[in-house]
Amino acid sequence: MDAALFDLDGTLINSERRSQAMWAMLFDRHGVARDRDVLRGFIGRRGRDVLAERTGLFPGVAIDDLLAEVRSFHDHPGLPEVTQVPGA
Repeated sequence: MDAALFDLDGTLINSERRSQAMWAMLFDRHGVARDRDVLRGFIGRRGRDVLAERTGLFPGVAIDDLLAEVRSFHDHPGLPEVTQVPGA
């Protein structure tokens, strides 16, 4: 074997709280109503896929622009930390 590919999130690290907070920021900045179920729809899935399925969430805004905006929140102060999964 020349290489190995690991799915780190949920296996070695837990970034879901941080990810959920970043998606919540996007919804809030655009004045889009959200609830826990809407945000849970992003768990374990590519944001691009979720947004493509739910085009009515952000009408008139390009998916690439939304994804860039979410990525821009990565270093925002006050976001939950990415943590190590116990036993990893």
